[in-house]
Amino acid sequence: MGHAHALKGKIEKGLCRRLLDVDHRKSLAIEWLNEWGFSTSKVLEELYLSKADLPEMKQDGLLMTQLIDIKPTKDSRPRQMRIIYLSPKGRKLANPRRTGYSPPKSPASTLNSHDFMAQLAAVWIVKQLWPKPVGRGDLQLWSSGHIRHKSCTLDELENWVPDAVIRNADTRKRYYVELERSSTLDRFFKGNRLARKQYKAKERVTTEHSAVEYQFVKKIEHLSKLGSVVIVHCTRSAGERAELYFNSRVESGIPRHYNFHGKWCALEGEFENWDGIIENIQWASFPDLHVDNLLPPL
Repeated sequence: MGHAHALKGKIEKGLCRRLLDVDHRKSLAIEWLNEWGFSTSKVLEELYLSKADLPEMKQDGLLMTQLIDIKPTKDSRPRQMRIIYLSPKGRKLANPRRTGYSPPKSPASTLNSHDFMAQLAAVWIVKQLWPKPVGRGDLQLWSSGHIRHKSCTLDELENWVPDAVIRNADTRKRYYVELERSSTLDRFFKGNRLARKQYKAKERVTTEHSAVEYQFVKKIEHLSKLGSVVIVHCTRSAGERAELYFNSRVESGIPRHYNFHGKWCALEGEFENWDGIIENIQWASFPDLHVDNLLPPL
């Protein structure tokens, strides 16, 4: 009783957080690891766990660790980071019947940097929706790996695959994360002199581009009709360029393409009108998300 009373006083004074009960928060952490394939102690403690939970879960044989290198941006220096992922026992606990989604057994992958940055963007959205850990039991999450899996039931996506889908189980509202670590639109600017000239002059970009751009714009168009879309760039400059170009393309029309035997081809001089909800799109960069404390130090 004395410990409980002291803990209540600390929570009221803002000296510590009020957490879910221990079994529930460990269960949510396992679900998070199962969706993303891996995470870090800082992320899991930021969302769900107390500092005492992880050692207990390791002692129970649920977790494994590994050192990897990640690059927050495509051109940045790699940083070493210790990640946490589910052991065979933890994977069985997350998916006891082996009928749902399970991530790859080993998280070692060329997508580690991208997936971790997408995970941090999802952390930011979760904290915006549920500032206190006690509300995060209403979180439903699908990673891009899960969305591609046959067990996923998000038919409304119509084969478009965002980096993550977050749903508030109470309100049913959905949030779609699209991480542009190496921006599709930024690559276009680097390879198109006229587009760069128009951008610097604050003019509407009028040149046509490849099917990669077409598919990106159409993807965001579709997702914006389903819920809120958060497009995150690693740097402010890349985000500003992409937002300006995206909005100019929406205003001037989307160059029409068609798929012929698996290859996308442009229809010269034909454009499609934007049919999405521009108000549902939010542009952000990592400096705006204030997640530096979750990144490994330089």
